[in-house]
Amino acid sequence: MLETQYERWWNVYVDPIKSKWHFLRYVARYVRRPPIARHRFTKITDREVEFLTKDLKKKRVVTTHY
Repeated sequence: MLETQYERWWNVYVDPIKSKWHFLRYVARYVRRPPIARHRFTKITDREVEFLTKDLKKKRVVTTHY
């Protein structure tokens, strides 16, 4: 999975920082919550993690395994 993501083109745009206050509010939004909500995890073992994701092409929720 990491190799395929490494080969993929990533375009990251970073806005110029307007002020320290604006930056701190922006960062605090993402620090307060985890990247994947706990209710999305369906199975966690020593070898595998399974969680729910939205498939935008199929327009439904699918299970993802890593």
